[in-house]
Amino acid sequence: MPRSALIIGIGNLLRGDDGAGIAAARELKKLIHDNLEIVEESGDGLQLLETWREASSVFVIDAMRSGATPGTIRRFDVHQERLPFTDFANSTHAFGVPQAIELTRALDQLPPMFVVFGIEGENFELGSALSDRCRRAVDEVVARLVDQIRAQVLDGVA
Repeated sequence: MPRSALIIGIGNLLRGDDGAGIAAARELKKLIHDNLEIVEESGDGLQLLETWREASSVFVIDAMRSGATPGTIRRFDVHQERLPFTDFANSTHAFGVPQAIELTRALDQLPPMFVVFGIEGENFELGSALSDRCRRAVDEVVARLVDQIRAQVLDGVA
């Protein structure tokens, strides 16, 4: 049976702003409980394929490094545009988020709604905490997702 909405927070809390997706997922777990699954992942592409299989709505939150101002939030509708591979190259996995999405696309298995929130990181050093700008961006993404999920549930979409 297909799951409704799935939120995947991606990252590593031990590498500074790389933990943005995980931090967002943990905040969302405190705020949203109904008809929604929230998981934390490291960014391993093969695991992601299994995690989002059969979900009707997928929201991924991950740190990125594109050269934009730290704390910048980019929203990608995966059905409308491809993720820039180089911007999401923080993972230690050779087969990460963009590659997993493209394989899912090639297999014609993209969920009907698939959105990625990229948060521009500032500091990815081992042992560091989230930067202030990244923390504010995490809070903004959480607020956006809470609004979107609540609207979907009210509309019967999620």
